[in-house]
Amino acid sequence: MQEVGRTVARFNRARWQHGCLRTKHLFVRLQGGQVEIATLDLEKTRQRISALYAARHDISQLRRHVPWGDDLWQCYLQGYAETFGPAFSKV
Repeated sequence: MQEVGRTVARFNRARWQHGCLRTKHLFVRLQGGQVEIATLDLEKTRQRISALYAARHDISQLRRHVPWGDDLWQCYLQGYAETFGPAFSKV
């Protein structure tokens, strides 16, 4: 889950907003100890004026639609925060 958070954070940090982020748009494959993550439906993406706007939107979209419990969500947020950096506290 941390690696999923890191992937979305890199995407948002570059000021890209998915626009309709759901778990069905995130594919995770474990292969020999490596985690590979793919994101689908990128035609819905748009570039925002700031990384914070992109982050706020995608995090709130994902939180509303994920079936994860609090433990998985916190794990996701930990990976996200590590990658997004200090500005994450403003999200």
